[in-house]
Amino acid sequence: MRVELTSHDLNDQLISRLLEVERMNVWGHADAVAALRHQLAAKLLPDLAALRKTANTSAPQTSDGHNPWESSTFGGQLLSRNPALEVLLAIKEFGRSQSQDQNSPLAGPAAVVLYYAAIAAAKLRLDLKITQLADRELVDGFSWAITREGAESLIPLFRDAMDDITT
Repeated sequence: MRVELTSHDLNDQLISRLLEVERMNVWGHADAVAALRHQLAAKLLPDLAALRKTANTSAPQTSDGHNPWESSTFGGQLLSRNPALEVLLAIKEFGRSQSQDQNSPLAGPAAVVLYYAAIAAAKLRLDLKITQLADRELVDGFSWAITREGAESLIPLFRDAMDDITT
């Protein structure tokens, strides 16, 4: 026997709980770690395509003459001695937006690591502060990011950026 429920059979509290389950993050810790490692190895495009609209992506943007939008990875730009500012700004915004997207395996800490890494790279490599966060908040954020599983390749970047701020 098949029972069909209508909206009259469900009370508001039950409907609310059912809808809340749908909004819960279905990604676990291992997913977030794997997603962060994958993202660091991933090409910038297509993930940053929407965020690059305001950047000049047709001309080379680094002193060595290559166009980072076409050839670089997230990790490559974050760890580069000569990253493109436009790319770092896009990575920062990508991290911010992904941190709040519960449908993304990067949601939460993994995306926040990308956010802080872009800020650290701009500060350390370009001597630019691309955030309104205070230096103490940056040091705290970089210290936190160092402890995140999946961010191992970024540890030197965060440590060097902390040293740069505190000296």
